[in-house]
Amino acid sequence: MLSPIRGAALTCGLGLWPTLAWASPLAADDVVRHALEHHPDAVAARGALDVASALRRDTVVFIDNPQADLGLAVVGDLVQGALSQPLSLTGEGWYARSAARSAQTAAEAANRRSTFVLAAAARAAYVRARADDERASLADQALADASMLRVALEDRGRAGEIATLDVRLARLAEARTTAAALAARRDATFARAALAAFHPDAGTAELVDPIDVEAPAVSLSHERSDVQELQARVDASTASLNRARAAAFPPVAVGAMFQRDAGEWDAGPQLAVEIPLWSHNRAEIAAAHAELATAEAEAARRQAVVAGEVAGAAALTRFADDAVARLGDVDADAREALVSVERGLNAGDLTVAEAVLLRAEILDGWTASVDVREAKSLARLDAMLTIESEHLLAPTHEEGK
Repeated sequence: MLSPIRGAALTCGLGLWPTLAWASPLAADDVVRHALEHHPDAVAARGALDVASALRRDTVVFIDNPQADLGLAVVGDLVQGALSQPLSLTGEGWYARSAARSAQTAAEAANRRSTFVLAAAARAAYVRARADDERASLADQALADASMLRVALEDRGRAGEIATLDVRLARLAEARTTAAALAARRDATFARAALAAFHPDAGTAELVDPIDVEAPAVSLSHERSDVQELQARVDASTASLNRARAAAFPPVAVGAMFQRDAGEWDAGPQLAVEIPLWSHNRAEIAAAHAELATAEAEAARRQAVVAGEVAGAAALTRFADDAVARLGDVDADAREALVSVERGLNAGDLTVAEAVLLRAEILDGWTASVDVREAKSLARLDAMLTIESEHLLAPTHEEGK
């Protein structure tokens, strides 16, 4: 009986080996909350919204500020001045304000879309890191088992119970599993670094949530934020075109003037108008036309893309759910299969070469099951982003109580 081999198999049966001493636990919701508060994309989206809101407040019907003029004579007591306010008789100010309002609406929609995109990216990074941790644990387990098998067979080889070839096969199997373990650890390190882009503690924290992600049915019951944003940009471009047309006729400056000369005061109304004889704002009108056409084309394209994304996400999630359901309990199957290989080897029903190959296939399949669960969860996250599911967003601390 090969006790070292049996010990390794029992380890497989009990579960994954602990490989690192992790710091405080970190849940996916924690990562999302931190990312939505501190990630540069979130900060930039909020800043863009602040700028759009400030622009709307600065854009008033009068467009330009009033102008005051005052003149004093160096010699004598001549004083003269004027106060005027430019007014657009064609509604340029109204159109400018309408464009600013639509731009603010677009910024609000863009900010909301950015929130969903960032939350989905943070959760996907969490899933990848969690999956890489599991793959690294399985690779460590395979390496430990290969080392135990090699030690046991070397002992039997020295006792003359097995051929030298069996010992060499065990050593080669250990070399292969060592390479796999190093690669898995490297992937896990990079995955942790990617997750740290969303939460600073990701490098050392224990990831407590499983790979599997629960998701609602894929059904879009509202207009998505990116579609709302582009439609608002169409509205803003339409208002900008109307403003450019209105600006073809310059504003009229309405006000009053006054003058004092030799102790006598004179005052009266003042009207100033620019005569649009040479310039008719044609270039700005043409540019506004082009901007509107581009905005309409982009909005139509986005609506088609959204429809395709929803249909594709629904089909992919159904396929992934059915595929994973057919696999059954892979962990249990893998553990039992490893125990069976050990029994066959100890009983002489399997050669060392056969046992090595079978164990490699079992561990490859076990690792592949992690890949499948990861792919399923990522597909679900894509689907949730497609329909902008509120499940992507983390509850606030108050909501969680």
